Amino acid sequence: MNQQPEAIVQPLEAHLSTRTLPVIGIVLVNYNGGNYLPACLQSLTAVAYPSVKIVLVDNASTDGSADWVAAHYPNVHLIRLAENTGITGGNEAGITWCLAQQCDYVLLLNNDTEVDSHFLTHLVAAAEPDTIVVPKILYHDDPKRINNHFGDFDYWRGVHRDFFYNHLDDTHTSQIVYGKMTSTCATLFPSELLKRIGAYDAAYFIYYDDTDLITRAVRLGAKVKFVPQAVVYHKESSTSGGKMSPLTVYYCTRNRLYFMRKHQQNPAALVFFFIYFFITRLPWGVLRLIKGERRQIRAMMNGVVDFLKGRMGKAPKERYDP
Repeated sequence: MNQQPEAIVQPLEAHLSTRTLPVIGIVLVNYNGGNYLPACLQSLTAVAYPSVKIVLVDNASTDGSADWVAAHYPNVHLIRLAENTGITGGNEAGITWCLAQQCDYVLLLNNDTEVDSHFLTHLVAAAEPDTIVVPKILYHDDPKRINNHFGDFDYWRGVHRDFFYNHLDDTHTSQIVYGKMTSTCATLFPSELLKRIGAYDAAYFIYYDDTDLITRAVRLGAKVKFVPQAVVYHKESSTSGGKMSPLTVYYCTRNRLYFMRKHQQNPAALVFFFIYFFITRLPWGVLRLIKGERRQIRAMMNGVVDFLKGRMGKAPKERYDP
């Protein structure tokens, strides 16, 4: 029987040695994240696992957050990009740096998170070859509720099938579980697997970029492993009512269509998806009208048009904020 992470984390931490432990590269992507970075970086400096290299990729922020990091965290490697390249460009730059540093694993981490001091030790203890490992992610403001987008993906409807997103944290969310899909809010990859997966698809910019990455990994034979002993807190509201900004609506619409055309290999299933998608836009639009969210409707329509015209990557502001 395999030893569970909680059983081996104590002896692992008792013999911590930077010469023998795998080196973990942690990638943070920042765009005007000055409100989040202090708490995130403070929590990372308290992590018990010592063999860590942190890189922060700044997407041409205008709030001074990159300068703040340079002044307060000189041990964090700072990459300043000349323009906003989105999550795709930011993560790609961070991963490239970690691989050049010969890190054994790369952890992709949102900058609006705070981590438990032992989370990384648990993730490393649970690591396996060709396995993507994710911690239990809890809402920062509602820490009894699960924030993980982890589970499977419905390639007929083009939606995530989350196992326990927004569920209360209890016994069924306290066991190691294997799945086939996860967001990359906090995700540990073996470096060798990342080399096999290849580069991010810059066409996404943001949203569905991680869905694309995990899909390619799973098709290479990778597993996705949920390790609840490792805990991360995410500053995303559990009581937002599902309201999406026009920016989110635009990119999720455009990129969902692009993702399905790229990855749905069954022609009949792809036809079904497009029919399903356009039929379901009608009630979605009616609901937006009732809520007075006309900007979201225009953003959705622009997302469809831009997909059909092949306009991918970073969109002009007028496309998602009409």
